Amino acid sequence: MIVFWRRSYIIWQSLRSPKFVVTCKSVQSHWRTWHYN
Repeated sequence: MIVFWRRSYIIWQSLRSPKFVVTCKSVQSHWRTWHYN
């Protein structure tokens, strides 16, 4: 359970990082263009 909390905390920290946000947005836009074409 502690491992789970630690992992979720790491994920949460990475979610807050701007780098992840940029990556998520680029992947999202890429997925949209791929999906609609």
